[in-house]
This record gives sequence, structure tokens and C-alpha cells, in this order.
Amino acid sequence: MASFVLVARCARTFLPHATRVGRSSSTAVGRTLHASRWFSCSTNILTHNVPADLKYSKEHEWIRVEGNTSTIGISDYAQDKLGDVVFVELPNLDAEFKENDQCGTLESVKAASDIYCPVSGKVTERNETLEKDPSLINSSCYENGWLFKVELANPDEISSLLDAEGYIKFLEEQD
Repeated sequence: MASFVLVARCARTFLPHATRVGRSSSTAVGRTLHASRWFSCSTNILTHNVPADLKYSKEHEWIRVEGNTSTIGISDYAQDKLGDVVFVELPNLDAEFKENDQCGTLESVKAASDIYCPVSGKVTERNETLEKDPSLINSSCYENGWLFKVELANPDEISSLLDAEGYIKFLEEQD
């Protein structure tokens, strides 16, 4: 699979998960850093896999189009920001959604996040494996961690999504 790798090229890089910085029984050195802490790019470079063969929404869903069917999941950036996913609520089979409708939920140890359908269509398949093992979203968001498939109602909506290069630029603006 062809892919781009995003390397943060900013003056500051956001560290999205808590990190242990040391241990000491008598000082504050062992405290956990919180998600709102910023670090210099020179000491912490984050990378995110952004496959070139996918399209992306600004809500961080990806879509792989194969004929009139599209597979939908969340991006590497999104799974990294969420942290360890512990629960997935997927849309029902045969449910119909319009572009950008809320269609499910992901819960992690840090937060809950809505899933949006980046295109209009009818749900034709759900990744039932995620109900038993939601951590697949973290370990394999583009392969085994896909969320659901949709039969496209309006294939022209694909053109409004970002390609890999556009998504990388969008991510750089976010951080």
C-alpha cells in the first residue's frame, strides 16, 4: 500500500497522550504530563500514517472507494488523539445516512467521540470484530480496524473529501 508519513513540521508539537517523565518518591518528577502540554519539535516528532489511496474528512474519517461501495474508518491521527479505544458503537445494517451525519460512537480511556459518515449511503457491512476487540482501531486503523461499509448514494460526494496531501496540510494547520 502506498502511503505518506506526516512528520510534524511546526514550532510546537502536541503530545496527545500522557507520558511518564520520571520517578521519585519525594518529588514531583514522577507526575504524568497532561494532554494540553506542548513540546518542542526538536525533542518530540510525531508521525502519522496517511495512505495515499484513501480520501479523508475534516472529522478524521477515511474512506476507501471500491466501485459503488466505500469502506470507512478513522485515521491514524484520530486514533492517536483518542488513545486506547475500549468501546465501539457501529451503525446498524441497512441504516441510511446523509453526508456528515453522526452514525456511531467510539469510546477510549480518555474520551468519547462521534463517528460521522463522510458520504451519503446505506450501511451494507459492519466490522463486528471491533465489538469484541476495539483495540484493532489503534493497532490497525486502515486494515483490520475499519468501521463499516456503505453503498454510495451519491458518488460525486467523494470529490469534496481531502486527498492524502490535502489531509496532511489540514493536520499541520490543526497542530
